[in-house]
Amino acid sequence: MSENSPVKNVKVLKKSLINLSLTIVYPPNGFHFHILSNVTPKIIAIFGDFIRRYEDKSLNLRW
Repeated sequence: MSENSPVKNVKVLKKSLINLSLTIVYPPNGFHFHILSNVTPKIIAIFGDFIRRYEDKSLNLRW
């Protein structure tokens, strides 16, 4: 890994990646959405804008 890498220890990186959870919700109205949980600052530093796709958008849906 480079000197600028946020994670120097591969075991810590592996543990962080294993703890990530992606949940896809399919409500009855047919509009599905993704929820990514257990995101740490280290994961955000590694994946950057890709992770931002899955952050909370606070949709006010009722079903």
